Amino acid sequence: MVSEANGSVESGARGRYLEESERPGEHLEVLPPPPPSSAAGSQKKPPPSLGGFFANDPQYDGAMTEDRYRAEAEARWGHTDAYQQSAARTARYTDDDWAMIKAEAAEITTAFTRLLRDGATASGAEPRRLAELHREHITRWFYDCPPRMHAALGAMYVTDARFGAGIDGSQPGLARFMADAFAANASSA
Repeated sequence: MVSEANGSVESGARGRYLEESERPGEHLEVLPPPPPSSAAGSQKKPPPSLGGFFANDPQYDGAMTEDRYRAEAEARWGHTDAYQQSAARTARYTDDDWAMIKAEAAEITTAFTRLLRDGATASGAEPRRLAELHREHITRWFYDCPPRMHAALGAMYVTDARFGAGIDGSQPGLARFMADAFAANASSA
């Protein structure tokens, strides 16, 4: 989880930004594997709405688009071990699990956003560290994601306009920055 910043203050606009927020991913830690989903009163649910991810896609129209995206994913990757593993894992997740997954992903994305805004280079140590945390997030919650597969996922962030629009919606250039950090991380693995 991202913890409070260490309280240091830097000068200029960058310092003002850091005073108002945490340092990018400074204390972001890897969470333990998810516990078995057996909490009383917590119902197993299908994956959360994709609307939050694809909300900036001009073709997004709600449930029909989500069904189309899911069908596309199954057609493209349904035969792969990664898809099968993800389907098996996500089938058992509860609302609480999905809330945890979403919160962890948001923390990582927020840390990437801060680095981009602060002018970091995607191949730098901190973006590569965040890329590794992102890769571990996918491995922990969805499917085994080796570094080369993670780099390919990053490439899809910039080659598929739907991904790019969803990611860049919070910060223009974020999809490219993350993709470049994933590639740099894979190269150093």
